[in-house]
Amino acid sequence: MNTSRKLGENNMLNILDIDIKGKTLLVRIDINSPIHNGKVIKNLRMERHAKVIEELSNKGARIVLLAHQGRKDNADFTTLEHHAKILSELSKKFVGYSSMISEYKVIDEIKRMHNGDILLLENIRSLEEEITNPYGAQYVKKLSEVVDAFVLDTLSVSHREHASVVGFSKYLSVYAGPVLTKEINALEKIKYENDVVLIFGGSKTQDIHRLLHHWIPKTEVKHILLGGKLGFEMTRKELITLYGPDSKKIVLPIDGITQINEKIVESNVEEGNDNSGFKDIGNETIKLFKKHISLAKYALMNGPMGMYENIAFRNGTCEVLKCIATDKLYAIIGGGHTISAAQICDVDLDKFNYISLSGKALLKFIEGDRLPGLKTLGYYNKS
Repeated sequence: MNTSRKLGENNMLNILDIDIKGKTLLVRIDINSPIHNGKVIKNLRMERHAKVIEELSNKGARIVLLAHQGRKDNADFTTLEHHAKILSELSKKFVGYSSMISEYKVIDEIKRMHNGDILLLENIRSLEEEITNPYGAQYVKKLSEVVDAFVLDTLSVSHREHASVVGFSKYLSVYAGPVLTKEINALEKIKYENDVVLIFGGSKTQDIHRLLHHWIPKTEVKHILLGGKLGFEMTRKELITLYGPDSKKIVLPIDGITQINEKIVESNVEEGNDNSGFKDIGNETIKLFKKHISLAKYALMNGPMGMYENIAFRNGTCEVLKCIATDKLYAIIGGGHTISAAQICDVDLDKFNYISLSGKALLKFIEGDRLPGLKTLGYYNKS
């Protein structure tokens, strides 16, 4: 056990630990969603936040929601009017929508809210100062004058030094929300427990290298299984050069699946050759990965083992997901592609102990970065 911090010990204050009846809470959530044919797609992020919104409302709080959708000039940048309707449906509470953020009309509307009322403000990224002036945004000052506390309830934006993440701590008491707290508690099991296996795939090799530098020396980690682009392109010689004796913890694919002249071919990975043509891990690698997973008590998987979108190159990802989706170990999966793969592979999502929707923030958190949002909550303060 890592003694620098015991599991579950941090200095974040949870909003559910105080009496919130009659309090006006400014809650930063993440309902950034896929847009298809101009329509916002209902998703797991919305479902999680809707449950919390319902709970806070039932406790008599007045809830003002801050959120974003896409980035300016991107195709998925839009208003949050449809998001409010989806949250209303999921929470079984009426979620009002304001096309403004800090103008006089919305300030007056917040002042007139009753216990249990919920109001979603406009896309926070419609304001330039959200990104350009995180610690001095005028909208932050204006909203702080009409609310009682700020609640950060998502890890997924906590790595961003944006006004809606870090700015309110200058004026208000800040609290962690239930969605954020649950995710932190789940990830701490990976960070501070023993007998951990990490499974990384996908194509973002730079992110994985940062993770490897952080995790390889840790005694808690038994093995790190590498699939995807990095797994096939990395050689044992390179691993030894980069990570020294600890590189023996890293398990690379020993065979893979590719396509040659429209024919699906399975062959061995050859040291020193160009193995970039492989599109999935092979059967022998699947057996090897399963063997190491069976020896662990905790597992974290981020990234698919191959091009799972194509049924011909899906088996490796599906088999690994099914292997960790058991009652025998504590398993977390994270990243949009990993979650999508689990759904395509028809793996019961309830079998995982936690599903992280945090993407980049998840990787930064587990690689040891001090996330700006968590700093404002006092997460890194010593007890």
